[in-house]
Amino acid sequence: MVPFAGTGAGVGELTWAQQGLWRAMVTTASSLPLGGVSPLPPGFTVAAAGRVLAFATARHPSLRTRLLPGPEPMPRQEIAAAGEAVLTVLEAGTEDPGVVADRLRARWEDTPFDYTVEWPVRMGVVTVGGEPRRLVAVYCHLALDMHGLDVLIADLATMDPDTGRSPAPVAGTTALELARRQRQPAGVRQSAASLRHWDHMLRLIPARRLPGSARRRVPRWQELGLTSVAALHAVRILAARSGLRTRPLLLAACAVGLCRVAGTDPAVLQVLVSNRFRPGLADLVTPLAQSSLLVVPLSGAPLVEVAARAQQETVRAAKNAYYDPLQLDQVYERVDRDRAEDVDVDVFYNDRRRVAAHDDGGPVPTEADLRKSLGSAAPRLDRELERFDHRMFVHVNDVPDAVDWTVCADSHHLGREDARALLLAMEGALVEAALHG
Repeated sequence: MVPFAGTGAGVGELTWAQQGLWRAMVTTASSLPLGGVSPLPPGFTVAAAGRVLAFATARHPSLRTRLLPGPEPMPRQEIAAAGEAVLTVLEAGTEDPGVVADRLRARWEDTPFDYTVEWPVRMGVVTVGGEPRRLVAVYCHLALDMHGLDVLIADLATMDPDTGRSPAPVAGTTALELARRQRQPAGVRQSAASLRHWDHMLRLIPARRLPGSARRRVPRWQELGLTSVAALHAVRILAARSGLRTRPLLLAACAVGLCRVAGTDPAVLQVLVSNRFRPGLADLVTPLAQSSLLVVPLSGAPLVEVAARAQQETVRAAKNAYYDPLQLDQVYERVDRDRAEDVDVDVFYNDRRRVAAHDDGGPVPTEADLRKSLGSAAPRLDRELERFDHRMFVHVNDVPDAVDWTVCADSHHLGREDARALLLAMEGALVEAALHG
């Protein structure tokens, strides 16, 4: 056991972003965990791993937060002033320590956290003959998001390995303080402004998003992927030619692909917005991302023009991604009632790449490079799921040397063949634009 102590103790409501995550976690029966496995340098000790765990939990209140059962619809959270965290030590023996670490990570990711009892971080050391070789860390999504994990990793780099201390100041706002701010007049006004935008857009867009499916599969949700070198060459050629970044170009490819498969125009997606551009939020180790509605008309325009529109609409979406999700439910209900139909916006898009690394990736490929890479990728079935929280979710994943998409789709609304067609349509939209303008 590793003792810890820190500031910011208290009890309060979940933040808006945490409320959205809690719903997803309940629906999917998953903690939606983040984390991974890291190799350890020679001389690293189990005691040093304990200092890392104590440092992280002491400095970041989200890592010493548990839930309190409460009245529906949302639990409350409690930040502890002190406690003890578990550091697991696992001897690999004759096994490959990397294999043992991956197995531990997978088991932890597949096992939901006990939210009222367990701290939201699981950390372990895999040893060989008592010598640490791998560090495994898995975090509950209620404690942090991907950007928060980046902040945590950067903070860990400031720790003195001998003393377990850091000269760097800690971000002062806790999730409890943020939740209180969101319920004060300025937060209420921001939420109301965002919800007015949602209400306006929901009244304008066509109600249907997806084509439907005659074959309802079991398991119901199908996750397909495509890893395309050709798409990477194409998007980098287009970025160099147009002056746009790769993010709006990939978003435009998704918009074009979705409209081709579903036979709709405009493209309507919910995009995830980090919200870390808002004052005082950049360095918080807590989830902040919320979705916002993005509407991109195609009207037969070239992909680069669609990307420019997408970039403009992304700015508007970002301004309106900070709101009370329980009040958004009321907006949905009111609009559906007024329109006398269900307006489907359960289609999500998330670009999870560290964009700077992809946009500054060395020499721009040539059209010859692109043509040489054509036909090298094919859609794959990654997994089948009994439970998921959306009708469709497109991810752009952070992998080197390719564009990697996953599409998780409800087979009642988007069949497996249509999901395959969407992946190929996104790749095709980029390649066509790069080769033919």
